[in-house]
Amino acid sequence: MPRIPSMLLRFALALALVALSPALVRAQVEDDMLPADEPLASETAPDGEADEEAAKQPRLVAPEPVLDAGTVARGERVTADFRIDNQGEADLVIKSVQPACGCTVASFDSRIAPGESGRVRAVVDTETFAGPIAKSVTVLSNDPVSPRLLLTVKVDVRAHVLVQPAYARLLHTRTLAPPTTGLTVASPDRDDLRILEVVTPEKWVSAEVRPATEAERIAEGIGEQWRIVVGLDAAAPVGPLRDFLEVRTNHPGQAKLLVPLSGMVRPVLHLTPEKADFGHLVLAGQARELVLTLLNFGEAPVTLGAVTTSVEGASVEVKEVEAGKRWRIALRLPATSPKGKISGELRIETSSPEMPRLEVPVSGRIG
Repeated sequence: MPRIPSMLLRFALALALVALSPALVRAQVEDDMLPADEPLASETAPDGEADEEAAKQPRLVAPEPVLDAGTVARGERVTADFRIDNQGEADLVIKSVQPACGCTVASFDSRIAPGESGRVRAVVDTETFAGPIAKSVTVLSNDPVSPRLLLTVKVDVRAHVLVQPAYARLLHTRTLAPPTTGLTVASPDRDDLRILEVVTPEKWVSAEVRPATEAERIAEGIGEQWRIVVGLDAAAPVGPLRDFLEVRTNHPGQAKLLVPLSGMVRPVLHLTPEKADFGHLVLAGQARELVLTLLNFGEAPVTLGAVTTSVEGASVEVKEVEAGKRWRIALRLPATSPKGKISGELRIETSSPEMPRLEVPVSGRIG
């Protein structure tokens, strides 16, 4: 076979490269025009499908956000079922339902599918109410437009047994005569009302029942009316009083009536605040002052004796604001107080036979 000269081979190769160059250039240009890392059209979802999915949202709607339960007897528990619609295109999630005072949430549907309905059940206890009332619950959801929805129950509470005043309040200072307060109980629709029993929350709260006088009668009541005299024992402990009196009657429509009972039993001498707490003092090297107020609730004036503290380096200044009745006590820490825990007592000597000495804890931390 005849040999082809090497010069001819090189010439033929050069011609082939020239012929292929335009195609290679076009391919490179087309490749460069594609966006970086963009998948081919055949690998993506149909146009607009992802946007439509992301645009789907729930919608919280209550066809009847206010329900009127009408007239009920006092003491009844009113149950209200609110229908909740999801008029959106995504699941509606009820995160919580928050009741107002006097209303409780019995149950609710936490997730409602698109186009479906759920329920929120609220219960109103009418034991301590009278007349027209409105109680609400707040629904919190994942609706991005209106995440909160207020639902309201309206009730006209009819009392078969009336009480005036509607509460009993007692304020008492130790060493003074124990206080009393009176309540009149009557019925607008039963003339033979009887009080069977009055249950008090503590043994040192007393309640006596007698017929009401003409001046004590309630205008809306008929027939027999009764007076409850509520009192405190002299040994009642110091502190707040927050509870109820339970009045039991012979009325078939209202056998039990709860009357709010509140008040305070105060010591003869009362210090505010009750503890001398400096808290956490971040910066050392600064003088600090804590002011306390001492009040005399008794009838007789009181004088103060020595007022001292066991906190090292601390000093006390006493100023009488009202003779025998009110004092300003300033407890001071010097700038030289070392870092660390503050611990000790503030001691107040008085002329009161009931409280001859007060010992107040002192606390805090420096640095």
